[in-house]
Amino acid sequence: MDKRFLYVVLVLATVAVVIAVVLVASWIGTRADESDHTAATATQTPTADEPPPAARLAAIPVGAVAIDPSIADLAAEPAIEADRTLDGGVKAFVESALWVLASPAAEADPMNAPAAVSDVIGTTDAEILGRFDRTGGVDFLPLNGAYRVLGHSGDEARPEAVMVEVAAPLTVASSTRWLIVGGVISWTDDGWQISSIRPTETGQPTSGATHLGEFTDEDRLAVLTGLGWTAFANGER
Repeated sequence: MDKRFLYVVLVLATVAVVIAVVLVASWIGTRADESDHTAATATQTPTADEPPPAARLAAIPVGAVAIDPSIADLAAEPAIEADRTLDGGVKAFVESALWVLASPAAEADPMNAPAAVSDVIGTTDAEILGRFDRTGGVDFLPLNGAYRVLGHSGDEARPEAVMVEVAAPLTVASSTRWLIVGGVISWTDDGWQISSIRPTETGQPTSGATHLGEFTDEDRLAVLTGLGWTAFANGER
């Protein structure tokens, strides 16, 4: 066979291979560009599985309990008057707590103040209240906060005892913190009397709010731990 013919055949085969390689490389590059574009588009498009924005908490309902805040101003033993009902038990507990924490009488004689509102209060609870720091004056504002009933004993229509919590701002010597005061109030021959009471710490509102109506959702979750909280019927708004 003619050598020149073989040479031409080899040249043409080489050219064909080069063209094929170029075409394949061009096709691969085009597919890569399409994939990148598809991925970018998918990244920019929100998926249907994204969660919706968090819903706001439901508003705190207003209960039927109304208390007399002027009890905190009494320099003498208060006359706590409340019906033998769940709401009456709450009213009696909160008013008794208000007087024993923040009244001038309690500040003047803290160790004997608990016995002034109850003949059945436990000695440990009475001592805790007696040693409660009132230096610089105390201001407790239940109407700015909320209450809840945790339980009761006896018939619901005529309970023997009611377990109550009230969350409210307490100011001592111009320093204000939210506090939960909880305990049990019992029905006696002399009406409602506290049988146990304990002030306890709770979370503080990050907004610095001193009123329930000013709470953000975050404040409420921090301060009012748990369920069942209710605003006072005559709460300050």
